[in-house]
Amino acid sequence: PGTPSWVVAISVSGGDTLIRENTMNCDYHADLSHGVYLTGWAVATLVDNQICAGRSLEESVGVKVYGATATLINNVIDAGQSEQWTTGVDLSEQNTVVLIGNDIYGGRGPETCGVSVYGGGPTGNLVTMLNNVVDGGAGTAFSYAGEFTVLGDHVTMLNNDLVAGDVGCLVKTTASCMNTPSEIDACDWYDCDQAGGDISADPRYVDQAGGDYHLSEDSACIDAGVAPWNWSDDVFAAFDFEGDIRPAGANWDIGADEYAAGRR
Repeated sequence: PGTPSWVVAISVSGGDTLIRENTMNCDYHADLSHGVYLTGWAVATLVDNQICAGRSLEESVGVKVYGATATLINNVIDAGQSEQWTTGVDLSEQNTVVLIGNDIYGGRGPETCGVSVYGGGPTGNLVTMLNNVVDGGAGTAFSYAGEFTVLGDHVTMLNNDLVAGDVGCLVKTTASCMNTPSEIDACDWYDCDQAGGDISADPRYVDQAGGDYHLSEDSACIDAGVAPWNWSDDVFAAFDFEGDIRPAGANWDIGADEYAAGRR
């Protein structure tokens, strides 16, 4: 048999859904490969999942949101591998999305991106990003931690660790390509409603290649986050991906893990 045209691990259309503590591996191969696909004005909460988009000929996406409301908390998201384009979280067609404490990797291929926002419809996308590690991936043509390319979206970006590959920039917008957190936090780019506290540093995972996303004791992500309660009242944000209480130190950590000495 030939390669399937589209493979997705979990697809949701309409209704209210909680997707929690699932593992979606990278072993499937298709023209289009998605870990999670949300559409049909679904209202979905994704918590503590390990999501990998697999391999594709055209497009690999960890989480695709197409006309839905989604809250993503403490997920580890890998965009997988493609011969063309990969992205960790892809938003289009008038979504309301909150990302808190996720580890997002833009994948491997020619064109890679951590979080891509476009095609927002009449009222645009409403996007809130707090305390995430967003790595643009290993793109050979370009690698962006964030890409916001349609006017009319509304983006809040606070206390994220943004990392880009060797080709590209931290955040790409319609009119600019920003390479420093200070440029991003100035919030004078199209679609920015609020920005601040963002960093760009190696998160210093214990063993990312081996799937261990705990923070090392020297990680710049420790105590670099922000309490999320002004933007979300979701109780899942009070814990990390193993159920440890946040914050363990002076402030929230960035990423899915809340570091505490002697704890794994």
